[in-house]
Parts: sequence; C-alpha cells; structure tokens
Amino acid sequence: MTKQEFLKELEKRLRHMPREDREDALRYYSEYIDDMNLPPEADVSARLGTPKEVAKNIINSCTKKHMDGKGLKEKGKSLWLIILSLFVSPLALPLALAIAAAIVVAVIVIILAVFAVAALVVAGPFLLIFGVIKSIGWLISGIFSIIGAIIIATLVIKVIGWIAKKIAGIF
Repeated sequence: MTKQEFLKELEKRLRHMPREDREDALRYYSEYIDDMNLPPEADVSARLGTPKEVAKNIINSCTKKHMDGKGLKEKGKSLWLIILSLFVSPLALPLALAIAAAIVVAVIVIILAVFAVAALVVAGPFLLIFGVIKSIGWLISGIFSIIGAIIIATLVIKVIGWIAKKIAGIF
C-alpha cells in the first residue's frame, strides 16, 4: 500500500474524529512516512501496520488526551467551587436554615389543615345533630315559658279579681 493509499484509507477510518485531531494525525503520519525515506511505491503498511490498526491507536490516544484534559478542567472547576463556597458560606448557611424552616412550617401547616378538614368532616354531622337538639330545647323552653306566663297571668288576674271582690264587699 503506497503512502497516498495508506493516508486516504487512514483518513476514511478517522472521519468521525474532530477535524483538528484528524488533520493533526494525518499530518503527523505523512511526515513520519516521509522521514522513513521509503521508495515511492514501497508498502507503508508493512512498516506501520494496517490503516485500521493505526486508526485504532490514534482514536485511543485522542480519546485519552481529551479525557485527561477534561479531568484537569473539572479539577480546576472543583477548586474554584470550593473557594467560592468558603466566601459564600456566611450567607448560604442562614439562607439554607431559613429555607429549611420555611419548608418545615409549610409541612406543619399542611398537616394541620388536613386535620382541620378531617375534624370538620367527622364532627360536622355531630355538630349538626347537637345544633338541632339544642334548637329543639330552646323551642321547648320557649313554649314552656309562654305556657308558664299564661298560667301566671291567669292566676294574677284571678287573684286581682278575688281581691277586687273582697274590697267591693267591704264597701
């Protein structure tokens, strides 16, 4: 496989890599083959391996390079987050406690509201029944009061009439 065939096949195998990484790899292998001082029709794959094997090594190296770079960036971000948290903690702790207290109060209010509704549902019929009984009691009490007033009024009238007859009998 000539240099041009090798590089063309290698480029085809690296087509899913980022463009910059692919171009770097192809440039590197082109220069590397040139430095080997092979005749123009020499079999490059006999010295380097098949384009498939070379592409596999390039992809592994590129993946490792990107992962190592990402890990370093993540460590830097973590360090900044730690530093930032040290400066923000005097504000964050009271704020977190206030939010936690608000959540606890909200939960308690909801629980009490549920109990209040349950109490109305359970006690409602009893209150209605006792209210009706109490109203009937007041009605009966009123009726007895009226009857008592009529009896007393009748007795008073009879007593006044009897007293009046006695006084008239004297004169």
